[in-house]
Amino acid sequence: MDQVEHVSIVIEEDEVFDELSLLLVGHGFAVDRYECLKESEAVRPAALLLLGVSPSRFASTGWPQSLRDQPVIVVSDASGMLPPFETLSKVADFVDVLRRPFEPEEVLARVNAALLWRRERLTLGRACSELQELRLLNQESADDLAEQRMARCL
Repeated sequence: MDQVEHVSIVIEEDEVFDELSLLLVGHGFAVDRYECLKESEAVRPAALLLLGVSPSRFASTGWPQSLRDQPVIVVSDASGMLPPFETLSKVADFVDVLRRPFEPEEVLARVNAALLWRRERLTLGRACSELQELRLLNQESADDLAEQRMARCL
């Protein structure tokens, strides 16, 4: 990794935050903890969001649209059903679930997969922008050539 990848952790439980942050920092990631998503967005955008808060917090306000380009890993208890995050998957393009208890290797594998997805998406976005610019230049060149031909014919 050329630059340090930033991971925001929005989680209610101190023990889980400590476990995740120790692991991630130990593997070269920068980690910040926030009480809510709005706080994390205001400080700095992260390459990845680990979310371990109750989905009921977002029932009235909804999920922020800023999650569109940010992979999200939901930290969930192994027991019971996964909380209702269906609406999250409608906003975020990448949603993964990490069930507790988790192994360090699993956490790292999921984090690295999410960050790889993000890097590939950014690369694809840049390539699409460059292609769009080339199409515009090509169209302008074709228009100029057509004008020159018309001028010679007249």
